[in-house]
Parts: sequence; C-alpha cells; structure tokens
Amino acid sequence: MLLIVHLTLLSTPCTSKAKPSNGFSVDIFHRDSPLSPFYDPSLNHTKIVLRAAMRSISRSYNLDKVETKIITNNGEYLMRVFIGTPPEESFLDVDTGSGLIWIQCQPCAKCFQQVTPIFDTMKSSTYEKLPCSSLPCRMLPSAYCVGSGDCSYKISYGDGSFSIGEIGSDVISFGPDDKNLLVSFQSTVFGCGYNNSWFPDRTVQSTTGIAGLGNSPYSLVSQVSPKVGRIFSYCLLPFWSQSSGKLRFSFESTQSGTEVFTIPMFSKPDHPFYYVTLNAISVDKTNVTIGDHLKIDMIVDSGSSFTSIPSETFNSLYDEITDSREYKPLANPPPPFKLCYEGLTSLDLPSITFNFSGGAFPLPSSNNAYISLDKLVCLAILPTEDTFSILGSISQVNHKVEYDLDKKTISFAQTDCSLA
Repeated sequence: MLLIVHLTLLSTPCTSKAKPSNGFSVDIFHRDSPLSPFYDPSLNHTKIVLRAAMRSISRSYNLDKVETKIITNNGEYLMRVFIGTPPEESFLDVDTGSGLIWIQCQPCAKCFQQVTPIFDTMKSSTYEKLPCSSLPCRMLPSAYCVGSGDCSYKISYGDGSFSIGEIGSDVISFGPDDKNLLVSFQSTVFGCGYNNSWFPDRTVQSTTGIAGLGNSPYSLVSQVSPKVGRIFSYCLLPFWSQSSGKLRFSFESTQSGTEVFTIPMFSKPDHPFYYVTLNAISVDKTNVTIGDHLKIDMIVDSGSSFTSIPSETFNSLYDEITDSREYKPLANPPPPFKLCYEGLTSLDLPSITFNFSGGAFPLPSSNNAYISLDKLVCLAILPTEDTFSILGSISQVNHKVEYDLDKKTISFAQTDCSLA
C-alpha cells in the first residue's frame, strides 16, 4: 500500500517549471528494488542476482559489437522522467554505455509491454519530428533518411532486440523537486520507436526506453549540459535497498571529503563509452599478473551489474584468491559465477584493489568485490572473452561516481548513497 501511495503522489507533479541554473538531481533506483514499478516480490535474492549476472554476460557480448552498430540495452538502474506537453510519465534505463535517448511511441506497429502508457506524439503540443536536413540526423550514427524527408533511426541489439522509428524532439522534464516542480528542457532530441522488440526477460513489464548518458552529441548529458554544466554524477544503491540513489547534473564538482579518488578517463572515436586504464589488480597486497595485457581499457558502466575482465587476467585473479586462503572453493558454482565459497562471508576473503592509471581503487569486500547467494559468497567479477572489460555497477555501489567531461576525469568517493 505504501508503494502505491508513493507512486500516485508522484504521478501528478505541478507543471510549473523550476530553474536548473545550479544543476539538478533526480532519483534513481535498481529495477529490482522495492521502489521500482517492476519489483517482483516472488523473486528471492539469489534469483535476482543470477538474472543480473546473465544480463551482464549478454551486455558484455553486445558491447563488443559496437562497430556494427549493435548497442547495449539491458540497463540495471532506472530514472523517472516526463515527456511532452502535457507531461507523460516514463521510466528509462540510466545507461552510460548508450549515446541516444529513445522511447516507445504511438502509433505502434510493434511494441513491448510497459507499465506506463506508450507516448502518443499526437497528444503532445510540443512534439516535432525532425527532417533529414537537421543536424541530429546528420550526426547520429543510428539515423538515416527516408523518402518522405523525415529522419529515421534503427538500433539493433546482440540478443535480437531492436528499436525502429523517427527522430523527434519534445520537452523532457525531471522531478518533481521538493517544491513539486519539474525541471524541464525544451526541444530535447530522442528516438521515437514505432517498431520495437525487447529481450526475453523484459516481455511482461518493461521500461519505456533508454536515457543514454554516454559520450555522444545527443546523449542526455550533452543536451542538458548548456544549462546545467558538463559534470554529472550518480550514487547507486544495491537492489534490496528501500531508498533511492541520485543522478546529479552540475557546473561544479559536488565531491567532498579527503578520500576522493580521481583518475583520467578517455573516449574512442564512434564509441559512447567512458574508458579508464587498468594497470594491475591486487589481492590483499599481492599484484596479480594480467597476462599479455600490459594494460586493460575498462568501461565504467552503469548498465551492467557485474565487473568483467579478460579470461587470462581472471584466471590469475582466481588463482591468487584461492591460494591466499585455505578455504576450498565450490566445485560447481552456479553459472555464470566462477568462484564461490560455501559457509563463508565476504569478510573471510581477501581484499581486491583495482590499480588504475592515476591511483588505486579498493573494492570493499562486503558490497563491491563479493556477493552473497543463499549460503554462498561469490566473486562479483566475471571473465569475458570479448574485447571490452567493464567496471560494473556492483563495484560502484555506495560510491559517488562523478564524471567531469571538461577535465576528462572520473572520481569515486565511498559513501552511504541512501544519504547522498
């Protein structure tokens, strides 16, 4: 009952607009959180973790296909937005690995089921479809022209999912804030999908689409930055949390305290990802051999739960962890996990530190390096055979992660994200 009341109160914000001159923040929450409209009380902790792990494996595979315009779609954290005039509620995946905002739109030739009404462009007085001659149509890699002169787009995914539609613009609003006001941005460019298919475990209840936060000229970050600055941050909570985290946009850094860890980030042509350089991994105080990789380009990703590293590096990490303790690992851990122990807690296992160019990032054992499943505790790092390595959201939980797009840095500060 409390959840229903919460959603009802939030579904009718005041349409007056707040001024975002000093930046703004919006609540974000895990899709399996009790706060989520997709919360399924029939799923226990272990089932949720295993499903998230399989999504991470799928996402890692999809990231490797970026050169053929196959982009990821399985985000873990959600944000609530309002689109159009009058504003219509939507729930979008918060995805630093995507460079485009897209939603489902009416009239739908094929749409997957979602918990909110599908956005109807005819009912919004501020919606505009964009022509082929528009700048977004020329700059978006997924956009193309059709005979009518309108700008269309097509995004395909490695699991067979896709979204096809037109490129348009409308008002996108966030909030409401503590005064029940919305923060709005006019003429925001996004994909309006009329023909969409989502991957299997989202067919019953699903998000509306994706809020791309990636390194792209028409990501959400790029489009709001002229008004609120080129710094954004998020603070992620685990899926079982009864609180929401925050996504913030601002002109100035909001990191504080003495234990802020800042490292350089970089981008690559035609990739929406934010990369950092991993030089080594330490188990307790022993460095792990990372194999033939003198360094590893790692994507900092909000859309994948689990961290993944090359198989050769993972094997060295596995050996060092198992050699450092006398405990016997489980012979057949539940897939896709490779290292699990029975009857232990994460505090019984060694600490893990990622040594990036710029400094060391320790993963607290209790939340970030290991995860519990019933009577098991498992390493929350997975091997991958693909080109891309990922710093997943579990490694970032209860850290304020801030991206400074001008300084080209990412900073981490351990904190209680329920209080952030």
